[in-house]
Amino acid sequence: NDAKYYSIVSAIDLFGACTPQVEATTNAMYAVGLGSAYVPTVIADFTAPVTSGCITPFTVNFQNISSNASSFVWNFGDGNTSTLVNPSHTYNIYGNYNVTLNANGGACGTDSILKSSYISVSTSNPCIVILPLDGTATTQTTCTGKLFDGGGPSGNYADNSDAIVTISPSGASNVTLNFISFDVEPGDAGYCNYDYVEIFDGPSTASTSLGQWCNLNGSPGTLTSTGGSITLLLHSDQGLNLAGFEMDWSCSLASTPPVANFSNNPISTCTGDVSFTDLSSNGPTSWLWDFGDGNTSTLQNPSYTYNNNGTYNVSLTVTNTYGSDNITNSNLVTVNKPTAPIVNGGANCGAGTVNLSASGSGVIHWFDAASGGTELGTGNSFTTPSISSTTTYYAEDHIAQASQYVGNTQSSSNGSTFTYTNEHYLIFDCTKACTLISVEVNATTNGNRVIELRDNSGATLQTTTVNIPSGVSRITLNFNIPVGTNLRLVGPGSPNLWRSNAGVSFPYAIAGLVSINNSDAGTQHYYYFYDWEIKEPDCVSSRVPVDATINPFAIAGFSLTDNGLGNVSFTDASQNSSSWNWNFGDGSGTSIVASPNYTYLADGTYTITQIVTNSCGTDTSYQ
Repeated sequence: NDAKYYSIVSAIDLFGACTPQVEATTNAMYAVGLGSAYVPTVIADFTAPVTSGCITPFTVNFQNISSNASSFVWNFGDGNTSTLVNPSHTYNIYGNYNVTLNANGGACGTDSILKSSYISVSTSNPCIVILPLDGTATTQTTCTGKLFDGGGPSGNYADNSDAIVTISPSGASNVTLNFISFDVEPGDAGYCNYDYVEIFDGPSTASTSLGQWCNLNGSPGTLTSTGGSITLLLHSDQGLNLAGFEMDWSCSLASTPPVANFSNNPISTCTGDVSFTDLSSNGPTSWLWDFGDGNTSTLQNPSYTYNNNGTYNVSLTVTNTYGSDNITNSNLVTVNKPTAPIVNGGANCGAGTVNLSASGSGVIHWFDAASGGTELGTGNSFTTPSISSTTTYYAEDHIAQASQYVGNTQSSSNGSTFTYTNEHYLIFDCTKACTLISVEVNATTNGNRVIELRDNSGATLQTTTVNIPSGVSRITLNFNIPVGTNLRLVGPGSPNLWRSNAGVSFPYAIAGLVSINNSDAGTQHYYYFYDWEIKEPDCVSSRVPVDATINPFAIAGFSLTDNGLGNVSFTDASQNSSSWNWNFGDGSGTSIVASPNYTYLADGTYTITQIVTNSCGTDTSYQ
């Protein structure tokens, strides 16, 4: 449709609307199966592969099949419009929507078409879902539905993509997939190593794989999960794409109480951070976690941070319509944070900076809050910004973890240098946030290469440009890897870097941390990045408060009352004083009391001196 549209628009721009040249171009497109035959008027028309949805948000891909028009105005019926030729629009509210298309052909005229209640979004509709061309779809929570690849009922899936969907109906004990049609590019050498559908027995691509399918081994047929969730991944390389698949799903709703079960990662932690995964069966609909330290959660798969060292029991109670179940794992989580640092506060007289210090087994990090907050610096000493009142800062000790290594190590064997313009990448999962410090590469030419970390939708998370010398070398990346599935470590086009096409044995994994599972060209190819150096997050102690004290200066001041007969009462009005020294001016009378009383023995005029002192110095007042 795009080829047809722009060819006709070009003809109109060159020769004018409704000219013989436009007629010839239109009929030429028609002859190769694009659009309809030429008519000398504007005809507005459109279609969409799927027009009804069962949940919001619901995205519709409109296809413009108008004739002899060069500009368009769409009204989607929900207050939104577009001037694109073939727009996609997302409906966020349930309802039935009229869709209008106004088509303008200039000298050929105009036309419009209104399709009443063309779009329906209702929970009573059958669920028809089209995968995104790339990235992760909304989790499907209905018990039945139909799923197409990103090309929809009549198109092909996209090249060089990873499209993912999880089906997790509320209260389901299992989910069954039934493939109606299946057409995915076959691999070679007995493997689905180009394009494939992979199905996982659980809520993510980190769950157990049930297998990979392509035209080499045929349709998956019918598959049933062991629990209430199942995940599908459609992977494609940069080459051929085919019609994809049509698949129906259904679920079995639980008819008995759930059976509680869960896992967690890690078992032992020096940071206090633990992720919990529900593995309960028989369709629980609610969850109650007890982390053993007095805190709880009602999330299905919570992440939790323990603040104190110790060994903790963790329990999970799951419930559905038919009852509940509980499991308690004793002594499950061990938290062994480093010893908190020894701190020394500081002080200053009046507004200014204050020097603080701390010592520990690692590197001291300074913060402005007891938790969260902003990191202010590192090192055993810290100088505050200028402050005018006593302020509390916080220090914690970070002990670096040792490097761990994972990945293919054959950076100069079982392969060759890749020089083509195609972009390639490794696909991996990360179950615990970590840092990719460095990788080994083998280059045939010196020069800069752009290396990227992307998520499973292809969005760039981090990028770096590295000057790589020729030969085998280790390059620094320092990529902060988040928890995620099907992450991508991406090399440039025309990289002149070594890649392996033999002796590859995926997955390459560090248990509970990272698993390199595949490449975008399948399991028989390993691209560019060898022997990954990985570091887990630093071990972190509890934060300790450190006071930066601002001591005020002493300010002298007093008043007096003449009581008669030479007796005078002195009232201290000084500020911030810790000691007082009075001289009553008669040559003999003194006092160190804050507010003294003194009797003069002779008439006269006397000058009284008050000297007040604190740790920041002295001040004097006279009357």
